[in-house]
Amino acid sequence: MSFHLRLHADELLNICVVWKKKVGCIPCAWPVTESWGPSDEALLQATHEQVQPSFREEDDDQSEEESDNEGHLGYSEIRDDELMDAIEEIALTDEY
Repeated sequence: MSFHLRLHADELLNICVVWKKKVGCIPCAWPVTESWGPSDEALLQATHEQVQPSFREEDDDQSEEESDNEGHLGYSEIRDDELMDAIEEIALTDEY
């Protein structure tokens, strides 16, 4: 039971990190107390985990890519283009 609660708490924390980036520029209509929401340390940890995937996840992704790439010669090129599009979208969103 505690595993599932921790998993849901982590998911909500990740949502909060994304949400704060998008609405941070909107001024609050009411005062917000310091006790509301996750701690700054928890937000920092979640941000770090979103940017820095774990070693195990990278290893699993590589083995899946190796098996997927055997039949698809242009697979990596398509994925790189999609990645660049996503990076440009994020940069535009952060700028405005």
